Amino acid sequence: MPETRPILREVLSVARRPRWRLVIDWVLAGAGLGIASWQLAPTLAAAPDLRTSLAQLNWFWVAVTAVLATLSLVAYGELHRRMLVTGGAHLSVPAVQAINFIGNSLAQTVPSAGSAAGAAYTVAALRFRGVDTGLSLWATTMAALFSASVLVLAGPLVLAFDGLMPFAAAVPLSVAVAVLAWALWELVQRPRTLHWIAGRTVAVARHLPVVRTASWVARQSTAAQEVSDRIARLRPNARQWWSFFAVTVLTWGADYTAVATSVAATGEHVPWPQVALGYLAVQASIGLELTPAGAGPAEAGLLAALAAGGVPGGSAAIAVVLYRVFTWLGLAAAGWIVFAVTARKRVRSEAPLPGMPGRAATGTAGTAQPAVEPPAGLQQQGGGPGGGDGGEHGGAVEGVEGEELPAEGHHQHEDEGRGHGGDQDGLPPAQRPRHQEQRPQRDQE
Repeated sequence: MPETRPILREVLSVARRPRWRLVIDWVLAGAGLGIASWQLAPTLAAAPDLRTSLAQLNWFWVAVTAVLATLSLVAYGELHRRMLVTGGAHLSVPAVQAINFIGNSLAQTVPSAGSAAGAAYTVAALRFRGVDTGLSLWATTMAALFSASVLVLAGPLVLAFDGLMPFAAAVPLSVAVAVLAWALWELVQRPRTLHWIAGRTVAVARHLPVVRTASWVARQSTAAQEVSDRIARLRPNARQWWSFFAVTVLTWGADYTAVATSVAATGEHVPWPQVALGYLAVQASIGLELTPAGAGPAEAGLLAALAAGGVPGGSAAIAVVLYRVFTWLGLAAAGWIVFAVTARKRVRSEAPLPGMPGRAATGTAGTAQPAVEPPAGLQQQGGGPGGGDGGEHGGAVEGVEGEELPAEGHHQHEDEGRGHGGDQDGLPPAQRPRHQEQRPQRDQE
């Protein structure tokens, strides 16, 4: 699988951890799952009639929950696509969504380093499809930071609307978050600031065992400064910023509403204030990354919030399971399926055609091109016969797949020295058979 191997290599290099760190990661992951089971299992067991509760689920709301969970992730992928368009990269919607689903699966399943692994995959996959490194990094990082800023900005207002925080405190807090985000954006987009960040990044990377041998580190921050210059030129206009904001609100709104529809699927009344509080607890647990997708603390926090809102224990546990199955396990599984399908298609597209030894290297968009014979009369590099970087014979002809073919310019000079600069047998020198070019002059006469 030519596409997936180098991309996965970059992802694994980012997610690599020392052995002691891996032990801690897996212990935390196991502890998180244990906490989730410890909180949910007794509550489900204490339900008067669990089978009856499951049988009485409102499947319409169950389906709506699945649609909302999918819509939330699709909207996040659309945010990536629109940010790419800002930099001039026009990838297709299916291509961006495939990258988005696979990156989400990595982020939601890799312990401790999930976000880094998901971002590394996204950047590598975008670069493979022809997007430059600066724009790939900018779109991936800005999508995460912008969506997080919108959630932090809207959180106090939602809590105030639900009566859990006074508006006198919520409004100044949200305004402060907005001002801070704007100030950081104005600071980061300055070339001098970006160069300083690039230099510090390279300086730190030289001491890291995993990345210190990377080419961008060995080039003494030249590559990092090139990327920073590219990022400094990315300046979305006001209309694009509002577009980013609308898509981000759709992302969080669909995910938040999925909690409410999970409760509605159990037939219970939806306690909106507690739903908001439980949802923020889930997002905080995911952001801490102590466990994959916040497993354990997320379920415990949401279950406690719903129970405080008057939802019976059994129904609350079922609602938590529904929400997490669709927004975490279901979407993670869908991403791995997309990964497998993409890899399988890539292998099929790289299979040799009948009667052909193989295919040429993939192009910018990842589409394999059939290997062909180089056409006659290819122009040589170096600006002409005997000039430029041609060396002894005046340069080399660049063929298909980066191979170099011997130049024919020196034969033409030999013929011109003998007074035969024109056509020979109706063919130019570059297209004459080699035995014909090498015949003695007396035979040609």
